[in-house]
Amino acid sequence: PPGSTDVRHDPATFAHKLPTAIIAGWRLYMAWVEERAGVRGTRFIGLYRDPDGAKRSAGTFSSRREAARAANREEQKVLAGSWHDTTLGEIAFRDYIENEWLPNKHLEITTRAAYTSYLNKQFYPAFGNQPLNKISPSLVQDWVSKAHREGLSPRSIKKYHVLLSSIFRRAVRDRVLVHNPCDHTE
Repeated sequence: PPGSTDVRHDPATFAHKLPTAIIAGWRLYMAWVEERAGVRGTRFIGLYRDPDGAKRSAGTFSSRREAARAANREEQKVLAGSWHDTTLGEIAFRDYIENEWLPNKHLEITTRAAYTSYLNKQFYPAFGNQPLNKISPSLVQDWVSKAHREGLSPRSIKKYHVLLSSIFRRAVRDRVLVHNPCDHTE
């Protein structure tokens, strides 16, 4: 039976039926479900608002109940402040370094030159075009193992690892990533 979450075509038509909350004087729509009829049958899309108020999908499901649950889970993350926009981590490692991390580092000229050398020799070949959110602890561990096999001293590996960890720590602080992949490597 149609309920308060029944939105078939144009959400604005049924906006008065959507549950809302008033936060800081703004009326925000709570999680809701849209129904889509297609060639393969009826599908349900769980929707919610992100912290900026933009409409987001929690996924497409075969039942209204599953869609509502998924949308409510995402909405709870937003309300708890633990929601994370995974699309931010799709930036390439090199692009993040060159456009965000390095320009915002306040470094001596010699330190900047050394970091640029480390990046060019060690990190860009290994991680350059990889999206940040695809660089896992095992990928970082593979880089450490490869550097060791190629004869890099443990002291140099440690120095490079500290630099790499600081890059990912900044990405976590910028909310580009949820965790630092260097935290679980040796």
